Amino acid sequence: MYIQNEFLTASFNARGAELCSLRDKNGKEYIWDAQAAHWARHAPILFPIVGKLKDNKMTYKGTEYAMNQHGFARDRVFKMLEKTATSIKFGLRHDEDTLEVFPFAFTIHIIYTLKENQLEVAYHVKNPDTEKLYFSIGAHPAFNCPLEDGKKRSDYQFVFEKAITADTYRITNGNQNGEKERVITKKKELQITDDLFEKDALVFKNFPSSSVGIAEVGKTPYVNMHFKGFPFLGLWSASKDAPFVCIEPWLGIADTVEGQEDFSKKEGVIEVAPKEAFDASYTIEINA
Repeated sequence: MYIQNEFLTASFNARGAELCSLRDKNGKEYIWDAQAAHWARHAPILFPIVGKLKDNKMTYKGTEYAMNQHGFARDRVFKMLEKTATSIKFGLRHDEDTLEVFPFAFTIHIIYTLKENQLEVAYHVKNPDTEKLYFSIGAHPAFNCPLEDGKKRSDYQFVFEKAITADTYRITNGNQNGEKERVITKKKELQITDDLFEKDALVFKNFPSSSVGIAEVGKTPYVNMHFKGFPFLGLWSASKDAPFVCIEPWLGIADTVEGQEDFSKKEGVIEVAPKEAFDASYTIEINA
């Protein structure tokens, strides 16, 4: 299933409500094609957790639940609720299976909308219950890099909206290990070197730029992600030779190696009151 305007064509899979393809009017593909040799996903939605729980377990009100990294939404089949030429809306709600691993009622809508050379991705999470809902949600789109034949990934760099200084919070076996390392100092760019991700993803808190692009060195970005209001950011690729990089705005973050006492107190967790809803959105801008 796809949506299209004069600039872009976006294709989706109901499994995970996942963006699988984003092409410009010339047919150039910007989204990674999920080759299993590197990483068998395109742009999964992370819900109801972002990252990894300590020992893949969480506790809520004294009861323990098991859930794998990044949650279950990426592997569930969403319903297509609405579609126009330039927009599509997917929905998922709690059921017996989700309640076994996540003890909350929820309804989540994912709305994709093409606006000229941009794809807006909106999250709407509603709490239909009489109890509070706690969750996290995040994006994980993988962009082709290199984009052009004859280039290598290290010919490219991340580009920020301004010169920034930022520390990455280091990860061990999927959890924050308490260490941080300065990786950007008063710069507007970060070179995508072969060893940039050798210690896992770069994980940022309160990132000082609300957009990140990917550009060949000396050129303007061919893709920009705009994610104002997202407190966490991940930058990642699967290996030294994986021909893609991920820009991941998150509303949530992995557990520390110590874990958390109760899910309601987890770092970055979102709380939604009974019968209320939470909304957030980000935009992918393509500069063909």
